[in-house]
Amino acid sequence: RTIVSQLQSLTIWPCLIGNLGCWRHSLTSIFLCTDSSFPRPSINLGPVEIAAFGGNVTIQCQSEKLTKRFYLHKSRNQMPQQILETNGTTAEFLITSVDQTKTGEYCCRYSDSSEPYIVSKCSDLVRLLVTEKPEIFISPGKLITLGENLTIVCEIEDGDVIFFLHKNGSLKPEQMKSTSYSLVEFFISNVTWQDQGSYSCSYVKKEQIFVLSVQSDAIELVISVEGRGNPQSPETVTPGAKETRPEPLCGCCK
Repeated sequence: RTIVSQLQSLTIWPCLIGNLGCWRHSLTSIFLCTDSSFPRPSINLGPVEIAAFGGNVTIQCQSEKLTKRFYLHKSRNQMPQQILETNGTTAEFLITSVDQTKTGEYCCRYSDSSEPYIVSKCSDLVRLLVTEKPEIFISPGKLITLGENLTIVCEIEDGDVIFFLHKNGSLKPEQMKSTSYSLVEFFISNVTWQDQGSYSCSYVKKEQIFVLSVQSDAIELVISVEGRGNPQSPETVTPGAKETRPEPLCGCCK
């Protein structure tokens, strides 16, 4: 399969050829004419309909008949975003490095080998949503003293969201907070050994309450015993143990 063209939103001119509604691309003079007698193709969006910012998605189109070309359209734009030659019944359009400009609804058409610019009606629409991957960091640092208070900060570029704090990759949040700003602070006071672990955050926009973002990269919280530089675990610390001093080398040092 060869990518014939990836077209931008240039000026198009409507026209009629017989009973067919047609459009001419202002730069290439390509004509596309819709024939309603063609069966509409099917369309699928994968692997997910909610893509992480910067990720890749594939839109698959399939026809019932042998197809010369498939055309991918965005938001009902009459001129295609991409054109693929197939000589088959299936085409996969790859959308790379997705960002907010690629959010929207997509459909596809096809043409057969005898009339390459007579195309089917558009398929049903699939909707691609793009979410920003949040960032996370811990204050005052990743190494926290037992009993200390800490703040976990989650941040994105745009605000007016609900943030969720996750522990050890669980989908069930430990805490959640709503904010109209681009960051939120989660507080953990008097940390214990049970607070040790990896933390990440996700969010939903308030206007898209059912669209959950991908989780941030995980950040590890390590707890240390007060006064010691190395992290300890409950098994290696004896409660009430006293620090022992080395014996002096001479009597004058006592």
